[in-house]
Amino acid sequence: MAELAMALGLPGEAESVLQHGFDAKLLGDQNAYTPQSRMLDLAKEQSAADRAQLASLDKDSRKADTGAESIKLGEVYLSYEKYDQAIEALKRGLNKGNVAQIGEAQLHLGIALTHLKKAKEARTAFNAVPKNSPLCRIARLWLVHLNKR
Repeated sequence: MAELAMALGLPGEAESVLQHGFDAKLLGDQNAYTPQSRMLDLAKEQSAADRAQLASLDKDSRKADTGAESIKLGEVYLSYEKYDQAIEALKRGLNKGNVAQIGEAQLHLGIALTHLKKAKEARTAFNAVPKNSPLCRIARLWLVHLNKR
């Protein structure tokens, strides 16, 4: 999961996943020289650089003609558990339009809303994931999760 997060340009997500794994004693000793500890170090390094650019990315995404930059920013905010900022950026991106990955954007919006306990809005976002999207099944699982609350 951490490798995928890194490949997608979400080092904050990778850092969080790896840190949880080490804290739960699932990945061994964090101080040992292992592939997982090296990846955590890399994720922390990239995450620090990423966080330093958030204000600039936000500014650029507001100026952009399409919603793609705001969607990417929303995903980055979500990976750092900055749910309010993620929601704002994702909604801005969806409203601007010209977004190639509508399903992904709606799924991430629903996840951020779920974390802030905004179940009604989250349901709307999950239901907006296109039925032909491969992420539709994941959105339905999130809806099941919401209904258990």
